[in-house]
Amino acid sequence: MMRWIVLIGLVVSLVFLQRALWFTASSLPKGRYLESRLQVQMAANRRLQRANAHHWAEVRSLKRGLGAIEEHARMDLGLVKRGETFYQIVRVPAPRTAPESPRTVAAPAAGG
Repeated sequence: MMRWIVLIGLVVSLVFLQRALWFTASSLPKGRYLESRLQVQMAANRRLQRANAHHWAEVRSLKRGLGAIEEHARMDLGLVKRGETFYQIVRVPAPRTAPESPRTVAAPAAGG
């Protein structure tokens, strides 16, 4: 009899521990999900850190000299120095040709 009580107690303990392992907030599936989310977030953080480094380099360049400011004004704002001539080349798209329609042949006039 004592043996059955111990056996039932062990089975209940095992079921209780398995429930905690698979179905609670700190379960194995939840841990795997969080690990995958962590990897995705770390990749996004690395991309953002590279972008931030690029932006900080641009800010330092703008603070140091007029060359970067002038380049920014020319490229992004379209500004021109005094005495310079601005040429804008506009490419005209090639005209589209309409598909050929079937030629109609005029019928000879009747009556004659």
